[in-house]
Amino acid sequence: MFGLAGSRVLDIEQVSKVMLELKVLEPLGLTEVMVYGSYLYKLWARWMVQSMAEWHHQQQEQEYSNLRIP
Repeated sequence: MFGLAGSRVLDIEQVSKVMLELKVLEPLGLTEVMVYGSYLYKLWARWMVQSMAEWHHQQQEQEYSNLRIP
């Protein structure tokens, strides 16, 4: 979702009131996201990142299901 080595972070970094820290968990292929900032902005950033992750997951599922159809 964030691209190789977090290369897509700049696209979502426009949340100017928070700081995002990304930690790639190598063997699992997951990324841990830490959000720093005021409580309300952290909630908003959390919602945004979760929404993006959900959308990305749905897109992957759709691509895989399209590959399975003979």
